[in-house]
Amino acid sequence: VQQWLDRKPVSGGATILLAGPVAAGQSFTLSHERRGPVSLKEQGRDKGRFFIGKCGRPLSNPSSDLQRLKKKYSPQASGSVAEADSPSTSTGQPPGASLSDPLMGQTPSGASRPTSGSVRNWKAFCDTFPVSLHATPPTKFQCVRAGFPCHMPYYKKWRKAQLSQRADYILRHAVGRQGNRPTEAAVQRVAGDYQHLLPCLLQQSWKGLSLKDFGQAKGKGVVATMPFSKGEVVCDYHGELISNSVGNQREQSGYLFFFANRFCIDATTFPCGCHPEQDTFGRMLNHSRHNPNIRAKKVKVTFPDGPRDALVFLARRDIRVGEELMWDYNIKRQSFRGEGKDLAWLDE
Repeated sequence: VQQWLDRKPVSGGATILLAGPVAAGQSFTLSHERRGPVSLKEQGRDKGRFFIGKCGRPLSNPSSDLQRLKKKYSPQASGSVAEADSPSTSTGQPPGASLSDPLMGQTPSGASRPTSGSVRNWKAFCDTFPVSLHATPPTKFQCVRAGFPCHMPYYKKWRKAQLSQRADYILRHAVGRQGNRPTEAAVQRVAGDYQHLLPCLLQQSWKGLSLKDFGQAKGKGVVATMPFSKGEVVCDYHGELISNSVGNQREQSGYLFFFANRFCIDATTFPCGCHPEQDTFGRMLNHSRHNPNIRAKKVKVTFPDGPRDALVFLARRDIRVGEELMWDYNIKRQSFRGEGKDLAWLDE
């Protein structure tokens, strides 16, 4: 992810410099840069795997999926699939029967169009055995007697059409939930429960974030590598939990977070004692007074040693991939007895 964020644009694409003990110093250029959809939706959904499926679940074997995708859409494979799915004319079966999803023999864009005989044969099958909600599927004997010796493709398509009709009927006539409905207070109470964040808080394994160097003037910051919805938890401000009085004694530190005069979190020590081999994202978030996209919130989480307060950052709005995460420090250049008058970035 970090190598992708550090890509350098070139004419017609982008160059990516590889890192690591094997590929150190090597690079490759993408002729056309394409950004695909991102499926990771919540913290911890990927289970530590890089490739994620369309539904947001991790792929167990991405190389096998790519091979199947290539086989499915290659011209030779698509022809063989069509032959396998369509009834064969050499066995006396009605020619050109189509098993495509639409009912009347139409195929998705890019696929070969069925012959007129295919449409007529399917229409003839439907005329002989009309599809309805309560109709009984035709038997093999009935199909053969009606002139459809290889009936199985038509039978499966008939059942699929009936299932679609039944699903539409249920959705149109289904009544609303009457009993055992949760109250509004119960829904709000569950929505405000942050106990599911405990593994992320303990391991500091926040997904969808990466550090990026913005140059000498700004330094490092945090960017999103997956989209965040409004109100979604992004990360926490990790550090030593101390009282306000102790925090005032350590005021010379630049990583003190005072929250509503209730408590203070000191993230000065890097790396922290509980995570000696990793940097935490909360202390690297930059300031924006006019365009912040995240905000701080105090939550109560039950840790192994008992309930404790924690500070998490929530998305103020929908956040796009590649967007820098910033929050308002609530300080101005006039703060700290005027010591920050030369810090113009505080007013940005």
